[in-house]
This record gives sequence, C-alpha cells and structure tokens, in this order.
Amino acid sequence: MSREHLRSELANIDAALAEHASKTTDPPSDLLERRKSVQLRLDEIVSVSCLPPEIISEVFIKYTEGLFRERPAFTLLLLKICQLWRYIALSTPPLWDDLTFMTNGSCTNEIVAECVRDWLSCAGSTQRLTLYGHLTKEATNLTHAILLRQSASLDDLSLLMDADATWALENIGQFTRLRKLTLGSLSRHPDFARVEAFRTAPLLTKVSFGHRSSSRFAVLPWAQLTIVEADGFVANECLTLLRDARMLKKCTFGQIRDMEDDAAASTRVVHTSLEQLTISGSVAHLVPCLVLPALRTLSMAPTRDSTTPISLAWLRTTPALCTLKLERLTSEIAYGFLSALNRAADPRFLPQLRTLEIHTLYVDIDGQVLDALRSRYADPDSESSTSTVHFQSLRIVCGQSHYHIGWEEAGDIDWDGMDELYCRGLDIHVGPQTQNFLEEW
Repeated sequence: MSREHLRSELANIDAALAEHASKTTDPPSDLLERRKSVQLRLDEIVSVSCLPPEIISEVFIKYTEGLFRERPAFTLLLLKICQLWRYIALSTPPLWDDLTFMTNGSCTNEIVAECVRDWLSCAGSTQRLTLYGHLTKEATNLTHAILLRQSASLDDLSLLMDADATWALENIGQFTRLRKLTLGSLSRHPDFARVEAFRTAPLLTKVSFGHRSSSRFAVLPWAQLTIVEADGFVANECLTLLRDARMLKKCTFGQIRDMEDDAAASTRVVHTSLEQLTISGSVAHLVPCLVLPALRTLSMAPTRDSTTPISLAWLRTTPALCTLKLERLTSEIAYGFLSALNRAADPRFLPQLRTLEIHTLYVDIDGQVLDALRSRYADPDSESSTSTVHFQSLRIVCGQSHYHIGWEEAGDIDWDGMDELYCRGLDIHVGPQTQNFLEEW
C-alpha cells in the first residue's frame, strides 16, 4: 500500500473519529485499532524514507536476494509504495539484472503483466531473465515485448513455458550477448516448432534443456557450444547432440531413455574435445557407441532395473580418464571392474586413473581384487617408476542411503588386505557414505 493511500485512509479515519466526537459518542474500538495500524505502517515508511537513497537501495537488494517466486510481486510493490521508492527501485540496476517472472503460487499472470509493463515503461535493461509458467495471451504478448527490447543485452535466458507460447520468440532480433540458455516445456506432450531465434548467438556456449524439452526445440549454433545439460533425452538424441556439438567440454545427460532407433546402436561417435561427462538412466545402449579419447572425468549411474546389463569394456576408449564415479552397480559388475584394474593383465586399461568411486549394495574383495589395487598404488617413497600414474583415492560406498549397515554386511571383503593398503597411505573408504569401516578395523 502506497504512502499516499495510507495518508488518505488515515484522513478518512480521522474524519470518522471527529464525527463521533461531535456527537459525544465513543468511537468503535475497531476504528481506533485501524487508525493505530495505519499510523504504524505510515511511520515505518516515513522513517525508512528518511534514509539516504543509497541505503534504501541496499535494503532492497539484500531483501530480494532471498526471494524467488515472490520476487516479481515484491519488485512491483516497491514501485507502488511512493514516488521516492519507485525512483530508487528503478535506479537500482541489481534489482533488474536478474528478472524472474513466474505464474504459479502467489505470482499470477496479472502480476507478471504488471511487472513487465512497469519494467518496460522505465526502459530498463537486464542481463538475466527467467520466464516460467502457463502464460496467458496478454502475458505472452508482453514476453515478446520484453524479448524484443532485451535480445541484444541478455546474458542468461531461461524459458520454461507452454509449447503454444513459443511464438513469443519470433522476430525478436539477434541475441548478440547471450552466453547461457535454458529451454524447457510445461506441456505434457510438447509439439514445438523449431525456434529460429537462437540460430545466430555468437557468444552462446552453454545450453540446458529442462524437463520435457528436446534438442529439436530450437535451431542452435551447436558447433560453438562447450557445455550442454539435458534431462530425459532419448539415447539417439544424445548421440546426435554429441555428433553436432564438436567443441563440447562438459556434458550432462540425466535420466536417459532407451533407444528409439535400433540402427543408431551400431553408430559410433568419436568426440575428441569432451573432458567431463555425467550420465544416468538407460546408459547401456549409449556408452558402447562412444569413443572419448580426451575424457578426464566421468560419472555414470545406470538404471537398476534395466534389462540390458551395463558393460564397462567401452572404458578402454577413454585413455585420459582421471576421475571415475560409478553408481548403482551390481556386486558382480563391481567385482569384475575392480579385478580388471590389474596393470599386469592390461596396462592400457585406464592408465591415468587417479580417483575411483563405486556405489553398490555390497562388494566382494578377494586376493584378485587386492592384487589389482596393489598394482595401481605405490608408496610415495618407494623406488617404483615415477612415470607410472597411481591411485590417489578409492571410495567403495556400500548399502543404500536410507539403511544402516554393519561392516559384516558390506560384502565378502578381505579386511586385512584392505587395511594393509589403507595403512600404507592409500586414501580408501569402504562402507556407507558417512562411515568408513577401515577406520574401525
């Protein structure tokens, strides 16, 4: 409520109280309480308004830092308290550098529309913009207006909306400064037309595809992208993306779905730039198609109930791999992989591996596995060849996060052998996420 509105209400209350006084009647208690409440709110606004503008500006910034869904409503409120607050708010760039317009919860389409209109009226400029929600026709028109004006200044743009609202991206000019883009759909069955707005974005290097989105959503400058994040892609689509984005350095594919085209399973994709890969879901058909000679960090979590078992033999195509995290492994696959690490048996298998983390329900560690681990580790003071890369860290996380297990339930483990390596200086963890049984052995 604005200061002018509060003063007007206070004057009306005082007039009502004066009328009661002229009639020598006692005023209603609720009227007195109302006056007290209005006066208190007015005093608060007046006292704050006496502060220097730069202090008020800092207060606005600090308060909005903790807001997300309520931020549009709050910024709109700042513009309506009084002319001074409106001037200060519109003159505080950090309030508008990161705009989030949402249409769920307390933030309705009407609030979105009013926020956008107020912001456009002051010819504001923003670097980061998030538009999220089921937009009405008016809100979509305003979305088009804001993108039309800001396309040349945006650095970070997130669009998560209905498929039928994508026309707001038509004829809006080039995103000459855009570096980060997030695209997503709120429709259960999106039928996106291919959006051309991002075809020419010379600085764009990172793209994230949100829930129910697709790489077919927009025409993108794939050849210049260095970071891609995607959720729910079909394995075929992952392969196509890697084939098109030849400069990728970091890639995340979450909750991968099964192949739609069996012929694609025989296609090999050689990517010579990718250094970091995180994948989860139906990865069994995807990974055998990949050859990643520059990959240094890999995190993989296959689906537990997949009908196709995961094979780790394809890791032979990742000779530069230094850090490896494998989740949701069966005990058989975990045992087979640990045994395969023996340098004597295959010195070319993961020669640069330094850090290994395996998550499994339980694990068997016998003499064969211990020999493999010993071949990967040497004491720093030993006379072994310094040209050999050795283990620095080994984490074997057993059990499930919501169950407590004892060391005897972690698997059939040669604890004395593991303790020997532990005491020699190898950083080893065996047990649940937050408990290392070797420290208790």
